[in-house]
Amino acid sequence: MTTPDSDIEAASTAPRTEGDVVPTAAEVSAALPEIELPSTAPHETQRDASQFSDNRLPRTLRNYLVPLGLVAVAAATRFIGLDQPHELVFDETYYVKDAFTLSQLGYEGKWGDDPNPGFVAGDPDYTADPAYVVHPPLGKWIIASGMAVFGADNGWGWRSAVALAGVITVLLTYFLAKRLTRSVLWAGLAGFFVAIDGVAIVMSRVALLDGILAMFLVLGVYFIALDRPYLRHLEHPARTAIGSILWNRPWIIAAGVAFGAASAVKWSGAYALAGFGIYLVVTDVLVRYQTGARRWWLGSLYQGAISFLYLVPVAIVTYLASWTGRIVTSGGFNRDREGGFFAALLDYHRQVLEFHGGLSSDHVYMSPAWQWPLLIRPTAMYWNNVPEGTVHAITPIPNPLLWWAGIIAVFYLLYRYAYKPTWTVPIILTAIAVTYLPWLALPNRTIFQFYTVVMVPFLAIALVLAMRHLAGTTRDPSPPTRRWRIAIVVFIAAATALSIFFLPLWTGMEIPYWFWKMHMWLPTWV
Repeated sequence: MTTPDSDIEAASTAPRTEGDVVPTAAEVSAALPEIELPSTAPHETQRDASQFSDNRLPRTLRNYLVPLGLVAVAAATRFIGLDQPHELVFDETYYVKDAFTLSQLGYEGKWGDDPNPGFVAGDPDYTADPAYVVHPPLGKWIIASGMAVFGADNGWGWRSAVALAGVITVLLTYFLAKRLTRSVLWAGLAGFFVAIDGVAIVMSRVALLDGILAMFLVLGVYFIALDRPYLRHLEHPARTAIGSILWNRPWIIAAGVAFGAASAVKWSGAYALAGFGIYLVVTDVLVRYQTGARRWWLGSLYQGAISFLYLVPVAIVTYLASWTGRIVTSGGFNRDREGGFFAALLDYHRQVLEFHGGLSSDHVYMSPAWQWPLLIRPTAMYWNNVPEGTVHAITPIPNPLLWWAGIIAVFYLLYRYAYKPTWTVPIILTAIAVTYLPWLALPNRTIFQFYTVVMVPFLAIALVLAMRHLAGTTRDPSPPTRRWRIAIVVFIAAATALSIFFLPLWTGMEIPYWFWKMHMWLPTWV
C-alpha cells in the first residue's frame, strides 16, 4: 500500500517537459494562502497533543502495530460466530442465491418454490431460466468467492467475503485518515471507530451488497487523496497564462477503477463518481486561480477534460467488465434480444432504471434519509425468541455515541473551514455528501437506515479531524485544551463500552429478553 510519504515523492519526480519551471513547496505555499497543501516533510508538521503523541514508539514499529491491531479488532468483531444463524437473513435470500447461480451459470438463475431450506442444507434447487435482478453483478461475484472457498451450505461460505471486505474497509479508513492527518495515532483512532461501529459490524456479517460498496468507496476516496500532491506541479504563473497541464495523475485513474467497481456493486456508487469528478474540477480551478494564472479558466477547462478522461471512461470500462458473465453466455435475462449483447444490456439497464425509479412499496423497516441522522428506524434483520425468554437478534444500529458525535463533527468542520480552509476538510465533506444527500431527493423511495454503512468511515474521519483540532498541540498547554484532551479520552472509553453493550444485538448472540429491551432506546427501534 502506498504511504503518504511515498506518494509525495512520486509526485515530486513526475516527468517534466523541457522548459517547465516548477515552484518549490515554499513558493507554492506562499502563492496559496487559502489552501493548505500537504507538507513535503511530515516531521515539519505540528505535533499532536502530548497525551496523543506518536513518538512513544519507534515510527516503524507503530506503523505496523497500529494497523495490525485494527485488523485484529475488526476481524474479531466480524468473523467470530459468522456462521450463525444457519439460515439466510433479510435480503441474503436474494443476494446469496443470486451469487450461487451466478457462479454456476454466469448469470442469475431462477429458483423453485420455497428454496431456502434446501439451499442451506446443501441441496440447491435452481434452474437455468434467467432471473430478473436489479443490481449489478460485482458484489454477488465477491459473495460467490466465499462460497467457492467454504462451500454454499454454511454461513462461512455466504458471508466470509463480505466480512473480509469489512476488515479491509477498516484498514482503508486508517490509510485515508493517515493521509489526511499525518498521524498514525489519529488514523488508528478513525479505524478503531469503524471497527467497533454497529452498522459497520452488522453489514460485514450479513451477505448484502452495502458493506462491499463501502469498501470500494473508501478506496476511491483514498486514491483521490493520494492525487492531491500532484497539484504542486504548477508552473510559475509568470511563465504561462493558463498554468501547467498535468498529465501524470495515475491516482485519478485508480479512483476511476474504484468508483467503477462501486457502481458495479450498486448504482449508488455512481454518486461518488459524479461528486468527486466535480471535486477534482473545483479543486483545480481554485488552485489555478489562486496561483495567479491569467487564463486560469482556460487551463481549468483543459485540465478538467483530462481529469474526465482519466476518471469516467475508466469507471465505465470497469463497470462493464463486471458484466462479463452475461456477455460471454447466452442465457441471461433479456439476453436474446435482437441487436446483440450490447443492445440487450442497454435495454436491461433501461428496465432496471424504471424499476428503481418506481420503487416505493411500503416496508415495515423502511426509513427515509431525513431520519438517518436521528437513528429513528434501524432495520431488524433477524429475530428468534427460541428458547422462550431469550432473544437472538441482528439489528444494524450504529454506535449511538459515535454516530451522533460524527454528525456534530461535520457541522464543526464546516464552521472551522469557514475560518481556516484546509484541503483535508472538503474531501471528507464531499464523501459524506455523495453518500447521503442524493437519498434526500428520494423521500418516497423504499430505503433503509443500514445504507449509512457507506457513511460510517467518513463520519469517523470527520470526528477524528474535529478531535485533533480540539486536542491542540504540545505547544498549547492551556487549561481549555487540557480539558478537551481529557474529554476525548473519556469519549473513547464510553464509545468502546457502548459497543460492548450493543455487540450482542449486532452479532445475533443469545441474550435474555429483558436485556434486549434495554437496548431499545426509542420506541421506533422495536
